[in-house]
Amino acid sequence: MANNCLDKDLLKYSGTGQLQRILNALLNNFVNIDERSAADLILFTKKYGAYLNYFDTTNNVAGDWQNFMANDVSVIIAGIADLDTKDFTPFIEHVNFEITSSANDIDEKKYFKTIFDLISSLAVQLDQNLQQIPSDVSYQNFLGVTIASNLAIPLNVIFQYYQVFKTALLIDETSTYVEGLMPVTPVTFSQNFQISNLSSPWQTTVTAPSITLTGIAQDDIKHIITHNLFTGPLNSFLNGISNLVNQTPAYLQETLQNYSSHAPHYALYLTFLRLFQFAQNHLNAYTQNHLDFYYKEVLNLNNRVASPDSVHLIFELQKNITNHLLLKGTSFRAGKDGNNNDLFYSLTDDIVIQTATVSALRSLYLAKTPNEILYASPVANSDDGQGAKLLSTDKSWLPFGNPQKIVSATIGFAIASNVLYLNEGARTVNLLFTCDTLKGIAVSDLLNIFTIRLTGKKSWYTAGNYSVKIINNNIFMLSIIMDGAAPSIIPYSQNIHGGNFNIALPMMQILLNDYKSYQKIKTLKIANIIINVTASVKDLSLQNDDGKINPAKPFKPFGEFPEPGASFIMGSKEIFQKNLTSLTINTDWQQPPANEVNGDALVLNEGEWSLPFTNSINLSNGSISLSGLTNITKSPVDFTANDDYQVSSVNGFIKLRYTKDEYSIGTYLSGVQNSISGTSVTLTKDGDGNVTGFTLNAPSIQEPPTPPVAKSISVDYAANDMITFSENTQVSFSERANFYFHIEPFGYREMHPFITNDALSFLPVFDLDDGVAKDNGGELWIGLNNGTPSETLSILFQVSDGSANPLKNMTDVIWYYLSNNNWKQFDHLSITDQTNNLTGSALVIVNVPADATIDNTRADDGLLWIKLVVNHDTDAVCNLIDVRANSAKATFVQDLENGIEFTNPIPASTISKPAIADAALKKTEQPYVSFDGQPHETDTQFYVRISERLRHKQRAITYWDYERLVLQYFPQIHKAKCINHTGLINDAKTNTQKYSEVLPGHVMVVTIPDLSGNPNANLLRPYTSVGLLTEIQQYLTAFTSPFVRLHVTNPQFEEVQFDFEVTFYKNYDIAFYTNLLNNEIEQFLTPWAFKAGADIEFGGTIEKSVVLNFVEERSYVDFVTFFKMNQIIKRDGNTIITALYDVEEAVASTARSVLVSYYNEVTLKKHIINSPANCD
Repeated sequence: MANNCLDKDLLKYSGTGQLQRILNALLNNFVNIDERSAADLILFTKKYGAYLNYFDTTNNVAGDWQNFMANDVSVIIAGIADLDTKDFTPFIEHVNFEITSSANDIDEKKYFKTIFDLISSLAVQLDQNLQQIPSDVSYQNFLGVTIASNLAIPLNVIFQYYQVFKTALLIDETSTYVEGLMPVTPVTFSQNFQISNLSSPWQTTVTAPSITLTGIAQDDIKHIITHNLFTGPLNSFLNGISNLVNQTPAYLQETLQNYSSHAPHYALYLTFLRLFQFAQNHLNAYTQNHLDFYYKEVLNLNNRVASPDSVHLIFELQKNITNHLLLKGTSFRAGKDGNNNDLFYSLTDDIVIQTATVSALRSLYLAKTPNEILYASPVANSDDGQGAKLLSTDKSWLPFGNPQKIVSATIGFAIASNVLYLNEGARTVNLLFTCDTLKGIAVSDLLNIFTIRLTGKKSWYTAGNYSVKIINNNIFMLSIIMDGAAPSIIPYSQNIHGGNFNIALPMMQILLNDYKSYQKIKTLKIANIIINVTASVKDLSLQNDDGKINPAKPFKPFGEFPEPGASFIMGSKEIFQKNLTSLTINTDWQQPPANEVNGDALVLNEGEWSLPFTNSINLSNGSISLSGLTNITKSPVDFTANDDYQVSSVNGFIKLRYTKDEYSIGTYLSGVQNSISGTSVTLTKDGDGNVTGFTLNAPSIQEPPTPPVAKSISVDYAANDMITFSENTQVSFSERANFYFHIEPFGYREMHPFITNDALSFLPVFDLDDGVAKDNGGELWIGLNNGTPSETLSILFQVSDGSANPLKNMTDVIWYYLSNNNWKQFDHLSITDQTNNLTGSALVIVNVPADATIDNTRADDGLLWIKLVVNHDTDAVCNLIDVRANSAKATFVQDLENGIEFTNPIPASTISKPAIADAALKKTEQPYVSFDGQPHETDTQFYVRISERLRHKQRAITYWDYERLVLQYFPQIHKAKCINHTGLINDAKTNTQKYSEVLPGHVMVVTIPDLSGNPNANLLRPYTSVGLLTEIQQYLTAFTSPFVRLHVTNPQFEEVQFDFEVTFYKNYDIAFYTNLLNNEIEQFLTPWAFKAGADIEFGGTIEKSVVLNFVEERSYVDFVTFFKMNQIIKRDGNTIITALYDVEEAVASTARSVLVSYYNEVTLKKHIINSPANCD
C-alpha cells in the first residue's frame, strides 16, 4: 500500500500483453495425465530392458534386453533430446554459491572442479552419440556441424584454463566428488578427459586469453567464476548445448517417421508408440473436456462465429448513362474458397452511381510560425506537390503537402481598369488604399514584399522597385515609375498573358514574394482604391482644316494660311476615355507664332465642340495646361488605334482654335494690294518733250508669311479611377467599370460586396487560423469532373494506416463546397464522414447542395469543387493513397450452415463484376484488400475471453479490467497499461497536454500496438494511431463509471543518448564501425524492435555501466573514453525540452514512459560517437 498520495511505486507496473492473457490453467496441455513424450518412452524401454532376462535357445539366462532397446538411432537421438538443459543454469548458480560460501579452499576446489566435470561429461556423451549415429542420418551431419561451429572453441578454451588452474593448484585432480545437482549422467571426471581423444569436429586451434591470478586460491577461484573471460566460453558452451537440444526433437521425429533402416523388432515397437499416442491424447484431453463442460454446457456459451470482412468497390457507368441505382444487398462474385464454394459480397447500402470522377487534387498548407507562409501544391497527389513521382512504398502522399518539399503559394491582388491603358513614355502609377485602420502597420511591412507586373504588349511586364507611403491612419500608397523603354500596357489577353481572367482591360498584378508581414497586412479592410496615373503621349491623331497631319516631320498645326478660327485637332483614345485630372499640351516649335496669340481650346462633347476649359491659352507657349477638365465627357472604353476626326465623331478630340488673322491669305493679299496701289510711274523725256523712258516706282511686295511650324507635339496627362466597395447592390455590380481581384494559388476571385461573402481584405485570407498558437493548417481541394449540384456522391478516402501523428489529438475536418466563387460550409446533414476525421480508410457521403456551381474562377472552371479544411494539427490526419468517387462498401456473405465463413482477407482485384450482370455498369473495381474480418474464435481465444468476462463482468473498475477489455476488443493492440489517478490536463491556448500522476478520479490507459505487417510503423517508437485511440476511448467509456475521467494515450518515449569517444582496432574502417556500433547500441537498448519474443517494457532503468561494458565487449572496440549518458525526456524535433545530462542511471520519469535509444528523425542522428578517442 502507498505511504502517501505522492507515492508512485504502485504505478511501476509493466502492463499486460496479449500473450499474458492466456492463463496456463486454460491450456489443454497444461496438466497432462500422461506427460511422457516419444523420447521418454523410448528411453524408458531402454532402461526397462535391463530388468528383463534374455533367455537363449537353451532356455538359459544370457543377459538382458537392454541391447535390443538401446542401439537404435532413434534411441541415441532421444537421449540428446531428453537432456535437461534447463538444469544447467541452476547447477552453475548453486556451485558458485557454494564456492562463495566456502570457508576454506578445499571446499572451493572441490566445487570448482565440478564445473569442468559437467563440461567433460557433456562433451564425452555427445561425442559417443556422434560416433554411434549412422552417416546416412541427417542428424549425424547436423550434430557434427554444431560441434565444430558452436562447441569446439569454447570447450578448448575451457580446458586450456583447466590446465592453467591445475598448475596454479586451484583444482584437486584426485577429487571424485559428484554434486547431487549434477544435470548429466554418467559423469566423466575432468582429470580423465582429453580433447584429443574426441572426434575430429572437436579439434581446433585457439588460444585462451590469460586471467591474472594472485596465488591465493580462495580469492582466485572467486575471481575466476565471475570473470567474463571464463564465464564467456562457459556460457557459450552451455548455450550451444541448449540450442542443439532444442533442435533435436525435429530430427527425432524424422527418424521415427521417415527412417527405413530400423531393426524389425524396434520398428514394431515404434509402431506401438504411434498407436499408443492416440490413447495418450484421449486421456490428456480430460482437462479440456472438463472446461468445455462448464463453459459450453453449464454456462451455455459458445465460440464466437467469424465476423465478415468488407471491401470498397469503385463503379464506372457506361456511356450515355447519367446515373444508376444499385440496391442494398446487390451481390458481387469473389471467387471460390478452398472447398470450391462460391463467395459473394453484398452492398451494405443503396448507392446511386453518378458520372462524377475525381480529376484534380490541390492542397494548401499554412505554416503559422515563425512567419505565416502559405504553401500550395497544384498536384497534391505527388511527391513534391508539383507532379513529381511518388516515392513512398505504399504510394501515399501528405494531404496538405510535404513541408520539406512544397513551395510557397503565389498570391496577391490584381486591379483592372482602363486608366492603366498606358502606351508610351514615362508613366507613373499610384495606388491609394483607404482602409479601416492602419494601426500597427509600418512602411517596412509593405516595402520589398511585392512583385508588381502589368499586361505588357508581348507578355507580362515586371515593374522595377516600388515605393510605399503611409499618408495617414487610413490611407497608404504604392507607387511605380515606368520609363520610356517600358512596353505598352495593353488590355489583358489570355493568349498573351495566360490565366483565365474574363475581362479585356489593362491589368496590374501585385504578387506577394515575401511572407514576412503577410499575417499583419492580409486582413486590412479596404474601403476603396484610387488609381492615379500620369503619362506623356505622342501617339496622337492630328489634323487641321486642311486634312490629316503626319507628325513624323515638322508640320503646320493650323495650316498654310490659317484664318481666324483655324483648327488644330488632336485625338487620343488613351487619354480621353479616362477621368482626367490634368492635361498639358507640349509643342516643340520650329517656327513659333510671331506674336503672343490667345486662342481657344475646345473639346468634342457628344458630337458638339464646346469650351469646357476655364483658362485662356497662349498658343505661342510651348506648354499649354488646361483646366476645367471635369467638363469633358469621357469617350467610350476603346483600346484600338486612334481614329481620325470625322463629322460623325462624338468624343475623344480636343481642338485648338487660332483666333488671329496675321497668317491668313486675306491679310497677305490685302498687303499685296496695298503695295500695288502705291505703285507710280516716272516718265523720262528728252529735250523735245518726248518720252524717252519711264521709271516704275513700285514698293516691294512681301513674301507670303510662314505660319507656325511644330517639330513635335505631345500631351502630358494625369487621370484617376476609383474602385469602391461601399455599395452592395446589383446595379453597382452590373455597372462596374473596374475590377479588384484576389489572386489565389489556383485561380482568382473578384472582390465586390455584391458577390463576396467574405470581408473585402487587402490580400487573400484562408480559413486556416483558428487562434491555436504555433500550429499549422491545411486545405485539400477536390475537383470533380461531371459533378452536378443536388446529387449525392460517395467518395472513398484510402489512407495509409498509422501515418497520422499519434502524439496529436484528433483534429476536426471541416467540409466546404464552392458556390459562385465563395466557399460555403456543408451543414452537418450534408456530410457523412466515416473516416473519423481522416484517420482511417472509409467512405465520405456528400450531398451536394443545390447552390454549388461549376463556373468558378478560384479553381479550374467546369469542375465541382469541394474541400476539406484542417485548422491545426495537419499531421493528425493520415496520409492519403487515393480519393475515388462512386465508391461503395460491400460485406462478405457468410453461410455458416454450409461452412462458408470468413477465414482470410481477399486481395485487391478479387472482385470485378456483379453476381448478376448489370448493363449499366462499365467497370467494377476492388482496388484494395478487404478489411475488418475476424475468423472463427479458436478454443484458446474462447477460454481467455470467457474467463476474463467472468471476472470483469463487462465493467471497467480495476486496472485488470481496463487492460483486458482493451486487449479483447482490439486485437491490434499488443500491450495495454492502466494507470490510476493519472491523466492529461489540456491547455487550450497552446493545444498541448500536461501529464499528472496525482489526479483523483482520472484513469489513463496507455497502449502499444501490434506493428507486425505495418510498413509505416516506427518499431523504435510504437505509437497507436490517433483514430484507434479514439475508438478505444469511445469503447471503454461505455463500461466505466460516469465519474471517471478517462484518458487513452500513447506511451512517453524517453530517449537515452550516449556521448563518448572510441578507438577501434588498427586498420578498422572508422565510418563503418561507428555506424555498426550505433546500430548495436540501438538493438541492445530496444531489443523488441529486432528480436522476436522480446517484449517492450514500461518504466525500467538503464545503467551507464552496463552499456559501457556492452560497448567495450564489442570485438572491434579497442578502448573507450569520456563515456556519458544523457536522458532526453521530452523533445520536439531538434528542440530538447526536458533532459538530464551525464547521468549514471536513466530512470523512466513517468509511469507511462518507455526508455528507448535516441534517434532524431530530422537529422537522422543517433548516438554521439567520436573516433579515434582522445586520451589527453
